Amino acid sequence: MEINCPECLTKNCKNATISNGKCLNFSPDNIKYYQHKFYRSILLPEITDAMGEISTQYLHDFKLKPLWIFNLTGNAFYEYKKYMDIPDKYRKSERAKIWILDNTHFAVIPSMSGFTIKEAKSFIEFCEKLLFMDLQGSIRRENESEYVMLKGKIK
Repeated sequence: MEINCPECLTKNCKNATISNGKCLNFSPDNIKYYQHKFYRSILLPEITDAMGEISTQYLHDFKLKPLWIFNLTGNAFYEYKKYMDIPDKYRKSERAKIWILDNTHFAVIPSMSGFTIKEAKSFIEFCEKLLFMDLQGSIRRENESEYVMLKGKIK
């Protein structure tokens, strides 16, 4: 049975489970699984090395996501006037970073697990551009075949 998932780029998500417009299927034939594997096992370690950082998690949380958000919004975080203006997917996430900017504004840096497939694709493309264009980095020879295989699965 074909299911037109509201966020899948392929328009046909096998065994899709849809909740609040998000595909919750994390089986290995799902694009979110491959996006996560591609980013965490290939891109993030290469960017970490190219930037001379030690911690991949620090780089992910405090440099790459804010840079990506800045690229989209002109601000290093999403800003909301009231706490209740923050989308549920960020408020309910234990991994999203939310803090008070002043007495009336809240800042949010979302968790990648809360990204839609399209948001994750945009983030991955941003990270690839950063690695290849801005940092003049490359993929290690031993990771090239996995890079090509995973890249083909997330298009």
